[in-house]
Amino acid sequence: MTPKKQVSPAIRILRGERDASARATHLEAATRKFLVTTNERKYMSTKTNFKRIALVAVAALGLGVLSSVPSQASITGVLTVTATNGTATTALADSTTAGSVKVRWLATGTTDSVVISTSLNSQPSGGGSPTINFFPTDTLTSVSPATLVPATRSASSAATALQDTAVIQAATSAGYVSGTFAFQLSTLPTVAGTYTYTLTITPHSVTLGAETTKVVTQDVSIVVTAPASASTTAASVYSSTVIVSGTTVDSSTATETSVSLAATASATAKATVFVKLRNAAGTATQNVKDSLTVTIDKGNTGSSSTAALGKSVIIDYNTSGTAGGVPVYVFADGSAGTATITIATKNAGSFTQTLTWYGTTAKSIVAGGRLTVIAVGAETAASTNAVRAQAFDAVGGASLASSMDLYAYSSDTAVISNYGTACGATAVSSSDGLWYTYCPLTGVKAGTATITIRDAATVALSTIASNAVSVRVSEGVATSIKLTTDKASYAPGEKGYVIVTVLDAAGLVMPKRSSTATLASGGISTTAQLGNSSDTMTATTFATDRSSSSATAPSSNDPIKYYLFYAPTQGGSLTFTAKGASTFSVASQTTGSSVTITVADNAASALAAVTALATTVASLKTLITTLTNLVLKIQKKVKA
Repeated sequence: MTPKKQVSPAIRILRGERDASARATHLEAATRKFLVTTNERKYMSTKTNFKRIALVAVAALGLGVLSSVPSQASITGVLTVTATNGTATTALADSTTAGSVKVRWLATGTTDSVVISTSLNSQPSGGGSPTINFFPTDTLTSVSPATLVPATRSASSAATALQDTAVIQAATSAGYVSGTFAFQLSTLPTVAGTYTYTLTITPHSVTLGAETTKVVTQDVSIVVTAPASASTTAASVYSSTVIVSGTTVDSSTATETSVSLAATASATAKATVFVKLRNAAGTATQNVKDSLTVTIDKGNTGSSSTAALGKSVIIDYNTSGTAGGVPVYVFADGSAGTATITIATKNAGSFTQTLTWYGTTAKSIVAGGRLTVIAVGAETAASTNAVRAQAFDAVGGASLASSMDLYAYSSDTAVISNYGTACGATAVSSSDGLWYTYCPLTGVKAGTATITIRDAATVALSTIASNAVSVRVSEGVATSIKLTTDKASYAPGEKGYVIVTVLDAAGLVMPKRSSTATLASGGISTTAQLGNSSDTMTATTFATDRSSSSATAPSSNDPIKYYLFYAPTQGGSLTFTAKGASTFSVASQTTGSSVTITVADNAASALAAVTALATTVASLKTLITTLTNLVLKIQKKVKA
């Protein structure tokens, strides 16, 4: 027998057993269950509310504790320091060469601040211990204006400003704050080198004061150099030497000369080489220091004009004035010839000077004619005398210059009266024909005589005679002029010279003259426009004299006057014409003198150049053909 199972009223209802008993039973069970669940929820809700209330109370207490922290609490985090080193010179130390320091930190209130103070760490010897000055360069994130105050700071103190201390104060209640300051030396340094300072950055708050546990240090430096103008190192590009005769001590006005001196040994210096060392800025200062090693092959040198030290000496370069010149004295020791003086420096390279030591015994005399003609009367201007002479010694062939007594002798004293007349006592410039000693002559009458220079006042005592120089004496009167040019034809724009020679009635060249009226009004005329930069030729007054031989002027021992011109750019002929003044002959006044030149035509020149090129090309073509045929013959023989 199968036991009877109890079936749930809910299942019975689902099966369709929906009688009143089943429905009642299910309703009762469901109601009971609902009531139990509801009571449990109510019980749990009450416990949760108590917990929530307690949590809120605790939170409220916690917030109360947090809100009780004072606003003057310590600075938060670590200070960040960024620094850039500065530079300066012994002539400049300002904001253009300053270094900088930036401090960044997290502030908790407007009373927070950071103080930067300095201490000298190291300096070059003799630096003088300068302090540094701070000045603000960034006021956007620091107090405006940024303050410079002592390191000890409080909210109530009115601190006195100090230049080597800086303060950054928070500008807002909380947040990151930064301040940037430039720093420079407080005084102009006199010694070059590196100046190092230690910056001590200390946080401050009103309640805690200096927060020593958060102090940060930072080393900064300022490198000082000497400007080029104050450099003590000599530079070769600006340094030089000058050699002069004698012992002049003013090196600032000494001018380079060609020195020729007697080789006779002497205890007194005969020449001086001034050494002028300059620094890289070309500045002559007493600061430039160096050492001179001086050598000489003929003679001796020294640092004093009265004491020769030897052929190789070392001299301290220490100037006595801003002109910046140290003298090296040169002494004769009896050696004749060209002496070479070498001066070696430590920093400016080496310099070489030469001088000529001549012997006292002459070996030869050379005379030169400067002018072919003189007037009646005595010559007075030494620089323009007709005859000059130069004596040479018996040892080294050096010029004796004016130290040798020389005398002029005329072959015909009726024309030129000099016979044993002393020549000049001093040498003249060597730039005009290289004749040193001048020999003034005296013209007596028209004619020609030859002049010989001897080494004594009488022929009997003389042992050396020079070559003979022919000189003509003129008594003529200026009658006509003659125009010539240095060439007959010119290229377009080429430089040339037109030459004026004044003649007497016999057509002979007149002696050198300076006249107020030589040419007629208008001077020299031309039939075509001359090129730019040509000399003006309209003057009626001018002087004639010898023209020295050079690359820029025609050479003539006859007295002349020349004008520079540039040929026209157009081809063709051009004529120069000049007439004499009212004192000249009728023919000179009416007809005058003319000279015609030819200027090459540009087209003709181009055609000539093309023709020449064509000829060259044809020659090359023939040569190439010949070479080609030769190569072919060689190839055939090789194959055979």
